[in-house]
Amino acid sequence: MSRKVVSIIVFLALSLGLSWLIALPLWLGDGLASPFFIVVALAVMATLAIAALVVVFFVEQHSAKGVRRRALGLGSVRPRSSWPPCLWGPRSVFTRPTS
Repeated sequence: MSRKVVSIIVFLALSLGLSWLIALPLWLGDGLASPFFIVVALAVMATLAIAALVVVFFVEQHSAKGVRRRALGLGSVRPRSSWPPCLWGPRSVFTRPTS
């Protein structure tokens, strides 16, 4: 099995397993009427981030710091051009700026 397939399987297992485990008190208790619903809902949403971090840091094992940032989607959002976007003009809508 390739590393990408293993990463996807680990991510899905962690995110779904943790979220169901965290939401278990709601299923067994009062459900949405529970006073802990907001805390549980926030914790369930955080399981996706936890699973992504586990996959990037432990399963994929990137060696360089910049590669980890790109794998997590934290790369630079700056345009490749040295000109600021407000000075690109109307051509920038139709063409890609060159460096």
